[in-house]
Amino acid sequence: MTMRNIELAQKDPWGNAAEAKPLAVTFSTARKITGLGLTSLWKAAKERRIEIARVGRRSLITYRSLEKLLLPPEPTPLARRHGRPRKQPVSEVPE
Repeated sequence: MTMRNIELAQKDPWGNAAEAKPLAVTFSTARKITGLGLTSLWKAAKERRIEIARVGRRSLITYRSLEKLLLPPEPTPLARRHGRPRKQPVSEVPE
């Protein structure tokens, strides 16, 4: 899917911009979208940081896995510590 096809896919039949996203993109399109090189994309695929869908001999990258790879992770709440709580420093009171 070329960049032009992605632009067309993001419009509804009346030509208005829509929030449609492709389900999967080729490695060359993913390279254009993300700015990453082919080697980095294949390495991420090998490490299973992005999902690959194979259709015949063609390898496609799922769009949601690209978003997951590039968007910052949501902050997680701090885990509760076990054991005795730490002593609080005693503030010095001027006399």
